[in-house]
Amino acid sequence: MATIVNVIFINGNGSLSATLFRNGTEIDSGSTITSGDIMLVDALKGDTISINGASAGGAQVSINRVTDPPTPDVFVAGPIMSGYDVLI
Repeated sequence: MATIVNVIFINGNGSLSATLFRNGTEIDSGSTITSGDIMLVDALKGDTISINGASAGGAQVSINRVTDPPTPDVFVAGPIMSGYDVLI
């Protein structure tokens, strides 16, 4: 099952990149400049998903895995940066 990072850009444009790390090694990455999904390979327990980007009007980010911190995560206009540990 693929890992899906969904982003909804609110009231404006934006860009988002997502990177999947396993034991500190980059496994997969993707990016988007529109609201939608970034598809990554299947994340395993203990992996980390890092996101970064920017939004002109804010953004909501959701990941289809149980993560710490949990998602959805809401960001105000400006930089988007966070990391999520995959729990299951």
